[in-house]
Amino acid sequence: MNQKPKFAAVFAMAMLALAAVSLPAQAPAPFTIEDYFKVVSLRVEDWTRDGRWVAASLSRAEDRIPADNTRSGDPTYVLVQPADLIVLDTESGAQVRVFPGKETYRSPAWSPDGKKLALFLFRDGVFRLAIWNREARKMEKIAVALSKPIASNSPLVWTEDGARLLFSVRAAGWKEKSAATFAAAATDSVRVFDTDKPFLPWDEVSRRGQLQIPTIADLASGKVVEILPETPLHSSRLTADSHSFVFERDVTEKTDYDVIRGTKSRLEVVPASGGAPRVILKPADTPRSLTWAKTNDRFAYTEKGDVFIMHLSDKEPRRLTGEKDPAEKPAAGADKPEPKKKQTFGVSRFSPDGKLLLCTSARPRPEESKEKPAAKPAGVPPRQYWLINAETGVREMIYEF
Repeated sequence: MNQKPKFAAVFAMAMLALAAVSLPAQAPAPFTIEDYFKVVSLRVEDWTRDGRWVAASLSRAEDRIPADNTRSGDPTYVLVQPADLIVLDTESGAQVRVFPGKETYRSPAWSPDGKKLALFLFRDGVFRLAIWNREARKMEKIAVALSKPIASNSPLVWTEDGARLLFSVRAAGWKEKSAATFAAAATDSVRVFDTDKPFLPWDEVSRRGQLQIPTIADLASGKVVEILPETPLHSSRLTADSHSFVFERDVTEKTDYDVIRGTKSRLEVVPASGGAPRVILKPADTPRSLTWAKTNDRFAYTEKGDVFIMHLSDKEPRRLTGEKDPAEKPAAGADKPEPKKKQTFGVSRFSPDGKLLLCTSARPRPEESKEKPAAKPAGVPPRQYWLINAETGVREMIYEF
């Protein structure tokens, strides 16, 4: 006997009965300020190279209070921001908590094989080096014993063999001197801003945070090598082969009154085992942004609209676009040639293998003269995308808006 019509009739009658029942309307509750402080935010900290495992932090706005705003800008102040640290399996969606509860930590970084997660754990007012074993799901005991405190703004980088970690520490007395510098700038009842001094007080305060001692620690033996003495660092990186430490040294001589927080830096390289640094690129008159290849042994930048590239082994950067400056100047009394409108380029990124550069440019407007004025195009010149061979400079336009 076919039961489907009978079931359909009973279902329809039930729906009609429910429709006849008067249910009280439930207005949505307003979103309050208390709700805001309880909203959970997820931030991805690091991925394993195969994309399988993700380290992520879970935190609420209420975790960031209270904060001592009177110490804003103090390089010695660490804002305690406890959060949950979880590891997500991207294949199954399963998650594991690294700690039983919330902790204050920074810079979680996966080892090259994706089996260990290194981080700085804030305990008893200082950052400590910690390593979590993913397979054992517990913290490992490490032999590294540091005689100097870890810098709160330190990077944390694994060497390619997974045996060592790169980070920065502070020199003895750094905290006391930095705290005194901040106090003089922020709390003294009488503050003197003397332009005869090389730096204004707030510049001196911010520069204290750049002073670091780059260090490499061997996890098995506990041996610690200081790559450089205390150095003002703008940025730093380890080459992919772990042989060289590349850094931008702050060589700013005085406060720049034309550019807020204007700085000058010099690019240098030193063996990761320590030694005498070698200058790669001298400071420029105008700030330049370096774009690095994945291997961290070559970089590109733009200067006056042209793209330059340099390997750490090169003596000089190579120009990939534009024309070289003329070797000879025009003779005295000779007419100066009219300057040509040039195509200016910007660097976006290297290809993964470092052989190509993705660059952008704006097509130059047409030349014009008294005899033949150029038609003014409407709007902004088209934006073009180029692939430029990092060795030969041969370029190919791949797209134009």
